[in-house]
Amino acid sequence: RIKGLGGNLGSQVKSELNVSSAGELSKYSLNELNKRFGGKVGLMLFEMARGIDSQPVEQRELPKSVSCGKTFRGDFQLTKKEEVKKWLIELASELVERLDNQLYENKRSTKRGTVLFTALEANNENKQISRAFKLKDNAEEISEQALKQVLNWTKSRGKWGITSLYLKADNFEHIEHSTSIEKFFAVESGENLSNQSVNKQSTKKREMTLFHSTKVNEKNAIDLSSDPCICPACGKTIIRGIERHFEICGIDENVLAELPQTIRDEIEGHRNKNDKRITKR
Repeated sequence: RIKGLGGNLGSQVKSELNVSSAGELSKYSLNELNKRFGGKVGLMLFEMARGIDSQPVEQRELPKSVSCGKTFRGDFQLTKKEEVKKWLIELASELVERLDNQLYENKRSTKRGTVLFTALEANNENKQISRAFKLKDNAEEISEQALKQVLNWTKSRGKWGITSLYLKADNFEHIEHSTSIEKFFAVESGENLSNQSVNKQSTKKREMTLFHSTKVNEKNAIDLSSDPCICPACGKTIIRGIERHFEICGIDENVLAELPQTIRDEIEGHRNKNDKRITKR
């Protein structure tokens, strides 16, 4: 189907010219088309058949919001807390996936979420309700926040039934400087993370759990204050930048394999760069 030829004009062209494709339409000259359909429409058909479009290219506008939802008609309406909770978890998982796409593809994020639902009250009247909440980073917390808003509305009503349920995120903001992906794979440390003011060099031995299950405990504790040392995960001799090396080395290969190719390439690039700069085999 060609844009602009899906209605009455398309039916007229198909009928009068006995054509069903752009290739068949391209056999007609501009003069023939002008005689049958007039100058303006004739020129349009002539150019369409040859893939010519003089309209300026416009940048696609990003949606102001992303949402997902479901309707529950008749006997399928939600009347219990457990039912609402179940569907909110489903919707929250889908919403998180869409928000991840916005982050990676369009470099934008938001912290404002809204739960919208239509409820059938005791008098059989439908009422549309929307409640905003602060958007969390994972589906479980999002569903909990949304459920809290729904229950706040239902607790003052004796009988109710939800016939539609939606989750929405809007008020997006563009991220000018994105944080390196490595921070999401930071190596866990056994020391109290709240005490970050302690001088790192004063802590000579740490218990560290690497993502590929290499346990560094008191028996084989690494002296982070002295260089060089041997990384227990990869076996490389680290000349300098020990903690930086662990951040990259400590990424679980199974997790890495599930990431999009572009992110894997970024991490591998950091690894290769780090290998040349801080290690030797």
